[in-house]
Amino acid sequence: MIISRGEPRGFAIRTLKNLDFVTAAFPAKEVHVVAQTGNSLLGLIVFPVVKNAHVPHEHLRVSDLVQQGWPAWNQISGTQCETLGELLRNLRNAVAHGYWSFSSDSRECSKVRIAVELKDSWKVDMNCLDLQRFCRKFVELLEP
Repeated sequence: MIISRGEPRGFAIRTLKNLDFVTAAFPAKEVHVVAQTGNSLLGLIVFPVVKNAHVPHEHLRVSDLVQQGWPAWNQISGTQCETLGELLRNLRNAVAHGYWSFSSDSRECSKVRIAVELKDSWKVDMNCLDLQRFCRKFVELLEP
């Protein structure tokens, strides 16, 4: 069964395929894995959260997810998000409004941290490779 790209799961599957393609092409081709990771954040976090009236598994505690192998966000300022729902809503709001930045212009994910913030109230960051892992873990929760 083919899942429509209009559905969060279908869009997420296609977004991961694009991320995998760009990642596999680097460094032989002049592709931008860090930029594609940012694009993937839009496709894997923002789109599913916006399309759903609720966040899947929003009640899960972030601390429990980290114990299960999810990468942890580095809290820079503001209140720590206790649940996945809180974290995803903050990420969605920040990214959708363009409040994100990159620690460098390096094309290597291992050398870049991506910071996401809500204007003057909340800021987190994560290594680009860990962000890819975080997005993949979230997509697993979208499984039908």
